[in-house]
Amino acid sequence: MKNSGDFTRQKRELSEEDRRQAFIDTNQPLIDEALKSMEKSLRADARADKYDLFRSHLQKLGLSKRSPKLMLDVTIEFVETSLLYTPSNQREKKRILHLLSLQRYNLCEVPDARYVFTFNIFGETCGRVVLDQNTDYLGPDLYDLFGCSWEKCNNVGYASLFISHPDWSSITNREFKRLEQSVAFDLRFDGDEDLRFSFRRASDASLLKVTVWDISNGIDPYRSNDHKSRKFKLIEINAFDARHGYKRCSPPGVGTYVDSTKAIADFWKDRNGRLFVSIFSRGYNYHFEAMLASGKQIPQGKMDEFGEWVSEVLLEWLVEGVAMPPEGIYKPYT
Repeated sequence: MKNSGDFTRQKRELSEEDRRQAFIDTNQPLIDEALKSMEKSLRADARADKYDLFRSHLQKLGLSKRSPKLMLDVTIEFVETSLLYTPSNQREKKRILHLLSLQRYNLCEVPDARYVFTFNIFGETCGRVVLDQNTDYLGPDLYDLFGCSWEKCNNVGYASLFISHPDWSSITNREFKRLEQSVAFDLRFDGDEDLRFSFRRASDASLLKVTVWDISNGIDPYRSNDHKSRKFKLIEINAFDARHGYKRCSPPGVGTYVDSTKAIADFWKDRNGRLFVSIFSRGYNYHFEAMLASGKQIPQGKMDEFGEWVSEVLLEWLVEGVAMPPEGIYKPYT
């Protein structure tokens, strides 16, 4: 008869949480020292610059009225928390110390910096994490950070994530696809069916915006009163051939994800300046003429706002089912 002790000698697989804690326990003194050095450098450089770089960063994201000093505090908190949720394949002492070395105030002083992940804490402030390009997975665990609480601003999670180059230069189509795939993989990894997200590329290709929300708490940014205040409408028309008499717009279109399903809208103008939209997903394709709710043509200065509105329409369309045109187009949002 076998001794019951034989069973207890079997190798036990450590959970991800156990491995994370073991790594922290082993390397805590060294990481703490590196974190203190990073924080000291960030604060000294920011004070010397009177927070101008962070102020400019907030302006580019449409958050110019927010405090750059609070952004600094939240950035430090985000970096510290991100280390706790570093993917296991990157949880090495050398790698962690390298990531901390990237977190400088002036990114012109960081030649290895490739991407900046800026987390929008519901319009109150932002936290910034700098990453390099020498990583299979591009960032910290976005799903876990979505559930974290932030002491400095008394909030939980984040509303959206902005991904850019340190110098705000254009992101290539190949990079956009890689970033979208990486973000989607991470947010879906834990199989949370209540988590939703969408992608929006800036018209000048300088930015990828990822909006994230949890439908289980009844919050849906695409079904808010703000959505109803948009002053555009789409009128369904017969299919048109964009190869004849049409040219692409700026922005050329938008795309939205729900889980693994993507919807695309392409924008075109005819010789008379009239705006036309083609949307498609899962083999379904619909065509529309777009205009202001008043019936007038949409001016170029409102094209970015129009793109945001179409992203919202696409998301509702995906949620409702793409076999029919989106319901919201049949009445203008005024």
